[in-house]
Amino acid sequence: MPKKTRKEKMLAARHRQQSTIAPSLVPTYVFESPRSAQTVAVIRDTEELVFIKRDLMRTVFLSMVAIGVEIVLYLSLGGR
Repeated sequence: MPKKTRKEKMLAARHRQQSTIAPSLVPTYVFESPRSAQTVAVIRDTEELVFIKRDLMRTVFLSMVAIGVEIVLYLSLGGR
């Protein structure tokens, strides 16, 4: 392995010096969330729940249709 040049030695020394300085620059603040101010979101509108349920059912139905089409295509093409 070749020996280090003077420039490489100076770069290594500078790197070592900066790495010893860096840990002192790390912030020491720790965020604490207030425990007493916890709030729970409650959905009071049942109509909103109906829309969510209808949307989920539509998504499940379309997913099943897509999977069914994939199975039919797989079987019709010989299952390569």
